[in-house]
Amino acid sequence: MLLFAKKEHREIYKRLKGRRVRVVKVRDENNLEDAILGEHGYISFNGKTMIIVCGGREVFRQPLDKVRIYDHMSLDGSDFVYRDERTGKDVTIVVYYEYYVNERRVK
Repeated sequence: MLLFAKKEHREIYKRLKGRRVRVVKVRDENNLEDAILGEHGYISFNGKTMIIVCGGREVFRQPLDKVRIYDHMSLDGSDFVYRDERTGKDVTIVVYYEYYVNERRVK
């Protein structure tokens, strides 16, 4: 069990741990199209660090306290915003979730 200092971190952990992702993109301010970082992956946590793995490759890793999370109005994904320490600019990672519909067979 993880111990978080902030209540928001516990809620984020519960909501996103193990969540399957369809695609992860990085938004570029200078370009009209987002660059795809990975497809078909999942969100994991290592201590207080959020990690996104796609295709067996780590595509995102940031401490939870440095990431601002904004859910899409459609709830099909979220924007993860953090400040790049090298450039000093905000970076937006766009994550779209996979949905699985549980169908009950009627006999």
